[in-house]
Amino acid sequence: MQVARVKSRNKTVSTDPDHVPVTRKMLYLVRDELKYDSGSLEKKMDAGFKEVDARFKEIDARFDRVDSELASIRSEVTRIAILVEDQNAKNNIVLEGLSSLFHRQDRVEKRMDWHEDVIKRLTKALPSNI
Repeated sequence: MQVARVKSRNKTVSTDPDHVPVTRKMLYLVRDELKYDSGSLEKKMDAGFKEVDARFKEIDARFDRVDSELASIRSEVTRIAILVEDQNAKNNIVLEGLSSLFHRQDRVEKRMDWHEDVIKRLTKALPSNI
């Protein structure tokens, strides 16, 4: 640290730039500069927060669209499930009808076999010269 003597006052004044005394005006100017810098930073942060908020709103809108599409898909799946259930009910009715028809056909075929046997026995019992 350098020290210089002023002759008129007999005081020691430092010539080191870190220890130079400042005037009140200089101090107020530095304060004002810091205020403006902090205000500028605050505005930049506000702008950044608004940008982040806008991105979140955009993402929320995308989620809303996806939710809407999912609701539409759920609706379609439910509609298809109803159609499948209706078709199953119709299939059961058709299967019951076919089963009844097949049983009837078996009974008719058995009766036909019985009639054929009766006819064969009767033709064998008839005299051959008729």
